[in-house]
Amino acid sequence: MLTRRALLALSACFLGGLSGCSDDSTGPGREVDPAVKTEPTTIRVIIPRSFLDFCDLSAADALEDFSRGDDVAYDAFVEGGDLVLALTDAQHARQVRAWEDELGERVEAMAVNEGVASVEVADDLRGVTVRARPSLVDEPGGPVGDLYVAVAACGYLQLLDGREDWGVTVSLIDDGTGVEVARATLPDEELAIGREAWEDAVGAPGA
Repeated sequence: MLTRRALLALSACFLGGLSGCSDDSTGPGREVDPAVKTEPTTIRVIIPRSFLDFCDLSAADALEDFSRGDDVAYDAFVEGGDLVLALTDAQHARQVRAWEDELGERVEAMAVNEGVASVEVADDLRGVTVRARPSLVDEPGGPVGDLYVAVAACGYLQLLDGREDWGVTVSLIDDGTGVEVARATLPDEELAIGREAWEDAVGAPGA
């Protein structure tokens, strides 16, 4: 289950990632002399309500970050509950790099935890497989929180790539037995991670 601590980490990560991607391109609210600079070509990116809900954010919450002077998008507005971004090539590249770095850091943080044996992210970013030990679930604010932020990073990179139907299938495998103890495709399903469910899966007939 997604804990409140993980939700807070997700929302802080999302907004922090946006505000950390500024560059020198023209942004909303900035005055431009048309004789000096023409309107740039932009890339339209839709951040759907499903992603914002996953990060425990409203579109208005996310949009507010763009009104603080951080030049992370050429334009941004809310449309039907979704956040729509217009990014210049440079802004788009910065966000891709930032979220690739975030994903790498979260995977590394999980991999060095004593409760985790390995972490594998699919090339298309639609799957994350974690081989772990039951002690993983005893630290909901640690590797589990990192797992949810990694899922968010995979989802956001999908959106930046123009795939609005974002989704990440998480598979949690018991390292000792090779039994899959949890599997869910986020955000449509809930990932149930708990000691009792883990033990039931490992102890089930045929496991």
